Formats: sequence, structure tokens, C-alpha cells
Amino acid sequence: SEVLSALDEDDFANPVRELLAAVKEVDVFLAGHTHQDQPTWMLSGALCTQASYYGIHCGRVDLSFDVEKGKLVDKRAFTVLMDGRFEVDPAVIESADPTLKKSAEQLARPVCKVTTAIKGSGRNSRLVQILCESFASALKRQNTEVDGVFHGSFGTGEIEPGPKTVADCWEILPYENLLVTAKLTAAELIEIVREDAEESKSDRTLWPFELKLDFTGRVERFTFKGQPVPDGDRRYTIAFNSYDAQSGGRKLMKLAAIVASPAAERRPSGIEARGALIDYLLDRGEIS
Repeated sequence: SEVLSALDEDDFANPVRELLAAVKEVDVFLAGHTHQDQPTWMLSGALCTQASYYGIHCGRVDLSFDVEKGKLVDKRAFTVLMDGRFEVDPAVIESADPTLKKSAEQLARPVCKVTTAIKGSGRNSRLVQILCESFASALKRQNTEVDGVFHGSFGTGEIEPGPKTVADCWEILPYENLLVTAKLTAAELIEIVREDAEESKSDRTLWPFELKLDFTGRVERFTFKGQPVPDGDRRYTIAFNSYDAQSGGRKLMKLAAIVASPAAERRPSGIEARGALIDYLLDRGEIS
């Protein structure tokens, strides 16, 4: 009997079918990290289970064997909610203690002071502007000038006044993303914003452009630095986070196709988004 385990699948592609098609004679497929809890299902004769994320669930497989015949006679797969029924493992906590202490010290490190409440909801909110400014600043330090940034707030909400720490930056940007740049035409930018407008909960903003669409998706206003953006072949260098650039969650498929085209000259920067925000806030000291 063979048990196949996959614990590092990415957020976009879940290659369970491809793996099981390529690897024969698998009895059990035990996978991790998907944005859905999938306790049990059968695929190509293999029993599959896939836990969710953040350690909310743990996949479990029970195998029963006929010892005399040396054969697998029963198999069950399910996921278990990791709630208060389970105590933390003392050995794991002891081993991780030095790292946890170092992490706590870093999370408590001051980065800036917010002098007045920062609005964090809606397109072009002050929080989104700050994020876009921080990404553009980080790219500029790497000698990559961008004309704009396409990004949202991840639903953070309003930032209250007061001192802020690295831990607060983790609340603002909870996901690990790198910055990516691409060179896009005005028509391509319109297509990207038009696609995102279909997602009612999105507050992604094409900063510092002003691109307003009517309810049919027709362009009412499109300006850059106060000047109308003309139709034509000019390409604007735009930054994205790596998740959006590959349409993580499959909500921005047009964006992913446009950015992946050879003409866009897609370039990963190696700059981590949260690190860019932290550096920007440290440089500013106070922000509003």
C-alpha cells in the first residue's frame, strides 16, 4: 500500500488530479493547505483528504490491515477540528521557545505613530494609498520606477490613532506576497479595473490614476497626474502583489493573462510587501 502526502501546494493550483494520474497504485492521498476543508473523497481509486489552512483542521487517515495476509482491508479519511480539545505539545513548544521569543520581540518593535484615524474601507481609501506609496517607494530604492500600483486593503478596516508596531503591519498585510511589475497599455489597465469592478467586496485601486467606470463598464474618466490618459501604445509600469498577478483564487484571470503576456515584461522584484510597508512607516515616523 502507498500513502502519498502533499503539504506544500500553492494557493492557485491544486494538482491532486495530476499527481494521482501520474503516480499509480496510490491507496491514500493526504494533502494540506487548501482554502476549503475537504474531509474525504475518492479519486482514481485513491482515498483523499485535504485539510484547510492555518492549522484549523488536521487531516487523519485510519488504515486497517489483515496482519496474517499482509493486506489493507479498510481505510477511512477525515479531518479533525483543532479546537480546545487538544493541548499543545510541550516538546514542540519547548523546542520552539527561542524562536517564539525572538518573534515576540520583533512583533513588538515600534514602526510609526498614526496621528489621526486612517480610513481603510472603499476604493482609493487612505490605507490603500499608503500601501501603494510604500510599494512604489520600495521599488524605487531598487531602481525600479513605477507609474502606479494596483492593490487593495485586504479588508483591514480603519486604523486607529496611536503607536504602531510590526504586529500591526501583520494585521494590515497578513499574507506573504512579493511585488511584481508589468508594463501595460491604457486599454489593458481598463480591462483590469473593469474585471475587478465585478467583485463587489474588492477595494483594489489603480493608484495614483483616476479611472472611473459607469455601471456598464464604460470609461467616464481616466487621468494620470491630472492629465487624460490617451489611447495608444504607451506602456505604464504597474506594480502588483504576486498573488493578484497570478490570479490567486481565480478572480482576476484577465489580469493574470495580461501580465503574463510577453509584451508586459513581467518582472518579480524580490521585495516582500509587508517588509516594504514596515520600511516605509519607519522612514515616515508619523503618518495620517
